[in-house]
Amino acid sequence: MEYYKQKEFFRRQISPTNFKSISQKIFDNDDIEYIVNVTIGTPEQSFRVLIDTGSSSFWVPDKTFCSNSSSSCPNYCSEGSFCEFLCNPSCCTSCTFNTGGCSNISVFDSSKSSTYISTGKNITLGISAILGEDIVRFGGVGTQQLVVPKTLFGQALYPSILESNDFDGIMGLGFQSNVSNSITPPLINAINQGLLDKPLFTVYLEKQGLAENVLGGVITYGAIDTLHCSTDITYHPLTSTNYYQFKMDSVSVGSYSSNEGWEVTSDTGTSFIGGPATVIDSMAKELGGIYDSYYGVYSVNCSADIGPVVFTFNGIQYPVDGKQMIINIDNGKCALTLFSLNSIGQQWIFGTPWIRSYCNIYGIGDKNIGFAKVLS
Repeated sequence: MEYYKQKEFFRRQISPTNFKSISQKIFDNDDIEYIVNVTIGTPEQSFRVLIDTGSSSFWVPDKTFCSNSSSSCPNYCSEGSFCEFLCNPSCCTSCTFNTGGCSNISVFDSSKSSTYISTGKNITLGISAILGEDIVRFGGVGTQQLVVPKTLFGQALYPSILESNDFDGIMGLGFQSNVSNSITPPLINAINQGLLDKPLFTVYLEKQGLAENVLGGVITYGAIDTLHCSTDITYHPLTSTNYYQFKMDSVSVGSYSSNEGWEVTSDTGTSFIGGPATVIDSMAKELGGIYDSYYGVYSVNCSADIGPVVFTFNGIQYPVDGKQMIINIDNGKCALTLFSLNSIGQQWIFGTPWIRSYCNIYGIGDKNIGFAKVLS
């Protein structure tokens, strides 16, 4: 009954006076990270955030992050093997900013936003953060934006994930059940406020190779992307709303197959396809991959012509082309887009190689996920 009421609530958000959907460009970094632009506050402060359907938290660095990183880290701290024994853990993950300051990232300054509201709360979203409220806009300055007032977000104090400086924060697109009940994720907040046609979004991704900040896809909020995706969509019910999780029957590649049945999560924030170690090892061997402990990947010849990997859900086969199973990780060095997943609760994670193969339609309201062939 609770589930039914929630579905009906989402459906009632739609009225003829507020029908709306918005598409936003996604930028590709080396086929590893897929990033979008967002702004916060008045006037707008701009950020590049990783889209992550595997989480529900939204955070960007707070202006105090830079001073926290540099002032509390002694000179002898480094990112070497002994840093964690000698220094505060935050110094070991933030030292890349000690010499260069925060010139490579954007930080949020609440004092410069006239619409900012302090909650007075400190929270943990995988990182330590201040919880603030302000206007959040999906899209960069000067573009068509999804404007979501009164949105809660984290102002990160020690965001160690920013070591590479490729993005400023994380935009979690998962369900509210994946975070504290007091924090409504931005996209759920938009749906609750009736800002979208439908309580769903579509992700279309492209493979661009070793290139930084190039156009690599489109995310469409409130509608199905019919420009890049086939209208022939197959939906599968979610088996959990902690994640976009569904059931897989089997997997096969070449002469290898396994039909044990597993739970799978579709995750834009993961760069490879992860599964049980024994299955992944067998798949990699069939595809000609050799494990490289230095890089932590299955190395493969960049020019290898490998066959498709076939995943089956509810009796329907979904082949993933061999070109999506190989990624260039360095000039002249390639790897299979597979990794062993040993975490409890998630048996498989289907990251960006899967989403580049099929448009994923994330049904927030109907608690399902749809797959459509990418239009070439």
